[in-house]
Amino acid sequence: MSDAPFEEVAAKSKEISEHLAKAGCTMNYAFMTLSLLALVVIPDIRLSDKGLVRIGEQGFEKVSLFVTD
Repeated sequence: MSDAPFEEVAAKSKEISEHLAKAGCTMNYAFMTLSLLALVVIPDIRLSDKGLVRIGEQGFEKVSLFVTD
């Protein structure tokens, strides 16, 4: 979130994405994905380029969007 004009924010976002790509990042919309990872909505679940992941003491595990019996 920013109180800066949209054009300025969009230009900075594009610049960050270009730097991430130059550094070898292959994720689409990496800056937005990384921004979402910082949110603390559900403390142990994050959104990644691979889908939802649970972060625990054992590391990362994918989280299914569907519950099966």
